Amino acid sequence: MPLRGSHRRLCLGDLQEPRPCFLSRLKLLRRNLPCLDVSIQLYYQPRRPVPCSNHFPPSNFNMFPDDLSVVGTSSNLRPLAIFTSYMALCLSLTTLILRTLHSQSKALFATSSKSASSSSVRLICFAFLAVLSLATTWYYMLRFFEFSYRAWASTHSVAFDANQPQLGRWLRDTKLFKEAWHIALATPARLWWTQQIFFFSAGWSVFLDRQGHHFNVPHLWAFMLLGQVVAISFATNLFFLTALFYRTRCSPPSPLKQDSANSASASPHPRTLVWTPFPALLVAPLTLTFTAVIAIPYTLTSPYFLTFLVAPHVLLFLPPLLHRLVPSAWGTSREVKEAEAWYAKFYGGVVVCAALLQGKATLNVVREGSAGAESGGYGGVLGALYEHPAVSSVGWDVILCWVSWGMWIVGEIWKPEEDEGHVDRTNKKEL
Repeated sequence: MPLRGSHRRLCLGDLQEPRPCFLSRLKLLRRNLPCLDVSIQLYYQPRRPVPCSNHFPPSNFNMFPDDLSVVGTSSNLRPLAIFTSYMALCLSLTTLILRTLHSQSKALFATSSKSASSSSVRLICFAFLAVLSLATTWYYMLRFFEFSYRAWASTHSVAFDANQPQLGRWLRDTKLFKEAWHIALATPARLWWTQQIFFFSAGWSVFLDRQGHHFNVPHLWAFMLLGQVVAISFATNLFFLTALFYRTRCSPPSPLKQDSANSASASPHPRTLVWTPFPALLVAPLTLTFTAVIAIPYTLTSPYFLTFLVAPHVLLFLPPLLHRLVPSAWGTSREVKEAEAWYAKFYGGVVVCAALLQGKATLNVVREGSAGAESGGYGGVLGALYEHPAVSSVGWDVILCWVSWGMWIVGEIWKPEEDEGHVDRTNKKEL
């Protein structure tokens, strides 16, 4: 009976610490009762929790296999959601602006005015340039995505399969924004192309401020954001189309900001006035933008690279939104001619700063060519345009910006009378 009791206690595992004498007895009994081997082994094994319905899987338990990373694991959901949100943002901004253009085009072509017929050629040209810029820049952008995925697959020992791409793991391990800009700024020849897009963005920001409020164009923030997430040339051509539609229709102006001093000393006759912000409100974001552009090539390998890169993207939102962000006391009401000359100074300042920085970039490329580098000289600049899809996307964006702005300036020189009739009826207010 004692043997049975001992054997029963060992099977249940109720003993806390067996005594030495008891262990010696077990060794003796083991020779005669082989069944105790199982009891002793079970007793000395570490205790494990008994699986039951109210126990959760351990933290390292992976419910999804590796080949389902596109759909499954929570670590891949965030990059997939960010990428999907980015594409949805591009589509929604384009739709918002195209809806505005569609409503204006129906009202414009419903009339048979002389101004509508004279603007039709320019409208067709800018519409064609908008489609061309979107197709060109995003063809190379999609090629960049492919290049980035192939490079990631080769470094992570992942077989390239177009039918089952590992998008979740690729987006999780790759910082596309940083990678694209780092590639586009890697050499002096690539910098020669890439920095020009910042110059066009700076000038276009001031242009949005002046022309957008002059023609009462809605959603100015959407144009700037669309240019930054899609292409500057695409958004610029869409804004040229919008400005032509609103100019031709001679839409009424937005409410003007006037200070009390002008109202008190006013003449009895109405005259055209334009509210302009204090110069410091435009000088500050433009100066900081050009400062960041100068610093970007020197911070490619530093942790501040993204800071200097994102700074121009944020700062250039300020000029188009000044009319809504600052009170009217932070500006001055001017005559239309005087306001045009006032804004012309900022256009000239942007052009001068851009020319100086572009001249410096050109000298760097020439020096590399003189040193015998393949990426230097005139041939190095042309070759850099097709060295990588990231450079090609930005480079063609720059080329189409040159073409679009050239057509706009030529059209303004040849058709100055289109704007005169509108200016005489805009920004008027009884004083």
